Amino acid sequence: MELEKIILDIQKKHFPELEGLDICLKPKGHMSHAMEVSAFFPKIFFDESWVNKFDKVEIKATVVHELCHLVQFRKMSLFQKVVLYIKVEFLKDLKCLSHLEKEADRMVIGKGYGRQIAKARRRAWKIASKESLKRRRQIYYSPEELEKLIKQMK
Repeated sequence: MELEKIILDIQKKHFPELEGLDICLKPKGHMSHAMEVSAFFPKIFFDESWVNKFDKVEIKATVVHELCHLVQFRKMSLFQKVVLYIKVEFLKDLKCLSHLEKEADRMVIGKGYGRQIAKARRRAWKIASKESLKRRRQIYYSPEELEKLIKQMK
């Protein structure tokens, strides 16, 4: 599968901290976004209907973003992961989720994929439902904020 190859290539080239990690790729339908990862297992879930709307550059940037989450989760203890899961999944703590997502975006920029993630974010926001877009604005950097951040981090 093309997506599997993209993940392996990016993992090998840009994520030495994930070397040897066997990442499982799982399809998952009816998601409000293209991809997500598990905090507990090295799994990337993807929604094919979303992924098919992205070009290769946008897919790569999204993969880098998700691999950055895996790096974040590998640095956490099991207790920290459980607390994070409870905050995000049960308490719907958007501040906690936003911190996690924005930190991943800064890592993406640091890996050299800033312009690409801004492009992917533009595409995602363009095709998102009104409800999903409202939530995204609470959680993620906007494409414009990403552009500013890219300039600041140079």
